[in-house]
Amino acid sequence: MITKAMPPEIEGMITVGYEAFFGTVGKLNVHPRIVNEYSYDQTFGYLTEWIIQNTKEVVGISNGGTTFSETRYMVTKKFYDANIKA
Repeated sequence: MITKAMPPEIEGMITVGYEAFFGTVGKLNVHPRIVNEYSYDQTFGYLTEWIIQNTKEVVGISNGGTTFSETRYMVTKKFYDANIKA
């Protein structure tokens, strides 16, 4: 069995699952944006911010999902508290 690497957590963000991420962030008018197109990581790929179109607020980040890594989905604490926290 091959184990894929998990991208590191980002300070100030809360890791959530795929379903929680796209079940909340995916319903918004968001635009994914690569943080730095020149910072491709051989293991984790690009770091992507998810930005609400009309406010330009970053609500989430995803990283990984390459052949060599799992994908980590993260949201801001403010977004987590308002939309995901039970």
